[in-house]
Amino acid sequence: MFELLKIVGPLMDPTAHGGRVEGAFDLITPLMPGYDFSDKPTRTGWDADHFARAWAGLMKRLKYAHYLAPAGDWNSAVSSATAREASAGLLAVTPALNPDP
Repeated sequence: MFELLKIVGPLMDPTAHGGRVEGAFDLITPLMPGYDFSDKPTRTGWDADHFARAWAGLMKRLKYAHYLAPAGDWNSAVSSATAREASAGLLAVTPALNPDP
């Protein structure tokens, strides 16, 4: 997660990094239960399909009509599951974001 901090600024404020305002994104970075700084799930069953449903539900509750899902590390399984379920609003599964190209 910390390795992605280098790309937050360019994605959210591209004009400050030599880009154009049209290239700006809102970044929603949910943590998977039991990973990084989140607590362990209180119930079993948090597999890629469960995460995919939870993330699609989160995007709907946040009222995002369209969104992208990153594919990298464990996210690739979740993003693939989201795509398989044809979650409403998912435009694409993006390649892994590499902050050090």
